[in-house]
Amino acid sequence: MASAPQCHVLVVDDDAAMRDSLRDILEDEGHDVVEAANGQEALATIRSRNDIDLVLLDIMMPVMNGLEFLASKVRDESISSIPVVIMSAHLTTVDRVVGANAIFSKPFNPAALLGKITELC
Repeated sequence: MASAPQCHVLVVDDDAAMRDSLRDILEDEGHDVVEAANGQEALATIRSRNDIDLVLLDIMMPVMNGLEFLASKVRDESISSIPVVIMSAHLTTVDRVVGANAIFSKPFNPAALLGKITELC
């Protein structure tokens, strides 16, 4: 019998290869992974499900970027408490972000990221 996932993680990144890599890392640790290619897809996914425990969020994306996603999430009381971990190669633009629980620079240390996910879930 399979055990329940440790955490339901929404990975939001416009780079499919990055989403695939994160999925592999997270699933190897027993997490359930859902993906979105931009902030708009992420909001729709979160609002259509009630099991998302954590969001891993890129900043630079088309349609709706990570900062726009965070602003929308913070304003929506039904989803505002979901923790968000930012993963960005553009840390100078996100050194302080309202609604983010942690920020990791790309490329990131997988062990450190997994530790933060464990802490927040």
